[in-house]
Amino acid sequence: MKRTLILAACCLSLPSCDKAKEIASKAQVAVEEVGADLTERMNGAGTEVPPDADLQALVDHTAEGYLFRKDLPFPSHLTVRVVEKSRIKGRYFETSLLGSGGAPISGEFENRRELELRSGMISVTSRDRTFLPENLPEGTDPEEAKKVVRKGDRKDYVRKDGKWAPSGTARDFSSMAAAGTDPGPGLSDDCIMPRPFWFGKKRLQPGDEVVLSGPHLGMVAFQGAKGEIRLKFIGPETVGGHPCGAFSLSGLVDSAGSGLLGDDVKEGRISISSGKLWFSLIHPVVLKEEWDAVITAKSGDGKSLSSQLQGSASVRVEREWLPQ
Repeated sequence: MKRTLILAACCLSLPSCDKAKEIASKAQVAVEEVGADLTERMNGAGTEVPPDADLQALVDHTAEGYLFRKDLPFPSHLTVRVVEKSRIKGRYFETSLLGSGGAPISGEFENRRELELRSGMISVTSRDRTFLPENLPEGTDPEEAKKVVRKGDRKDYVRKDGKWAPSGTARDFSSMAAAGTDPGPGLSDDCIMPRPFWFGKKRLQPGDEVVLSGPHLGMVAFQGAKGEIRLKFIGPETVGGHPCGAFSLSGLVDSAGSGLLGDDVKEGRISISSGKLWFSLIHPVVLKEEWDAVITAKSGDGKSLSSQLQGSASVRVEREWLPQ
């Protein structure tokens, strides 16, 4: 789904006004660089589970390279379980008519959700979105220290006039601008629907590079953004037994007006220094993401009320893709 790192950060309470001013007076408005101590990298290779024999039989590989297939029928009954963790280290600033202030923010956001496609309907069930601060006092129970920044909910969608729209039974539409807004981009991000753009007919060999820009940024869940992402094919790997092609990535995207970092973000920039993506070899879906970036986001009118988040982020997303 759409990146919720910024929205979640804005839900965390700032210190009192006086304390915030004290912190702000000592703070330098600068981005903390991504350091080696920030990232606890997952295993560089895909999951150690061997490829499923039936799925491996669908892989199109010849001496000329790998073809990333998009010709097979997409499952009509599908469950996707998503675990998204974003570790951030930076500062959050806020300005209003009552004054201004800022505070450091350091910790990990966690978001778990399950999507199901069945009989022409999609349901999205999200657990509570949580934040776990860093540097907890010794003896603190991490589960008790987690803060809920957004309550879990369930949303149901049906296909209407060629678009996905909230059904009459959906419980919460607060994240949608209006009933009838097409949530298609978010659904394809989480692979309950195929990605809107995919690799062409050219076979790829390890070492080949692909440059994404414009609408093709939708391949890496940056739909509506501007900029450029560079992918380099590492080779075949598996995620939970699913055959994938692993790519390294880097690049810079401007998310202003795309809703990528939140509908109220007026200016947003994501500079990816390094990362890795696992693209399925048999369907246009991305099953795993790992990337480190420097993120800047500004919201509000810049006068009576505005906020800004600057910092480094380490994002990890894994999707359990279960066709039935």
